[in-house]
Amino acid sequence: GAVGYLNMNGEELYFLGYEFKAHEGIQSPYYSKGKKYIGGLIGYVLGENKSDSYLSISNVKIAANVISPQESEDYGYVGGLYGYITNVEARIISSTVGTGSVEISGPFKVGGLIGEISSSNLYSDNTFDMSGSSPKIPSKSSFYHNFYGDVRPYNQCAARYIGGAIGNMVDSEVSGIHVQANVTGGGNYTGGVVGFISHSNDYKLKNCTFSGIVRGRSYAGGVVGE
Repeated sequence: GAVGYLNMNGEELYFLGYEFKAHEGIQSPYYSKGKKYIGGLIGYVLGENKSDSYLSISNVKIAANVISPQESEDYGYVGGLYGYITNVEARIISSTVGTGSVEISGPFKVGGLIGEISSSNLYSDNTFDMSGSSPKIPSKSSFYHNFYGDVRPYNQCAARYIGGAIGNMVDSEVSGIHVQANVTGGGNYTGGVVGFISHSNDYKLKNCTFSGIVRGRSYAGGVVGE
């Protein structure tokens, strides 16, 4: 939607007050080689180190269908914000992807916000404090939607790694994400927030909430598929 490929060498990038609407949506062209990285904002983000490569959006609204119109797992990595991010700290402040009718779809690793996040941190200001003597679960109305729409396979293919926020999460930390979505997986690993989590080191998934419907063939969960 804004940038195809971004190489961050310990730098900071901010999107401020950005509104993007694409009625026809964003689609990957067909190539005979390679995997597709398609994002409503950035397709592929490579950071040097998540402690000093910052990717921040504030007061951003994106209303675009982001689609990989393929039925093969050689294609995918589709996200309403980013197709793929690695080695960065990503922040979402008062920002929303979707208007309820937005569709994020593809054959492999598809997320309302990010197709795949690797060795990175993703934070939103949708946080709540459950400490104290009488903690209370906050009402749904106290959160704004980080993603609001549909996440699904392209053309009902047997898509795997489908998440309301993130398709696949690898060695990362994700916090404060609120999703309202219909999430449909054609194959394994479908989750309301994250489709699949894999890790060789520590990982954290905290302060994340989901409202909507999850449909999957196997390994399906309201928060995490597997």
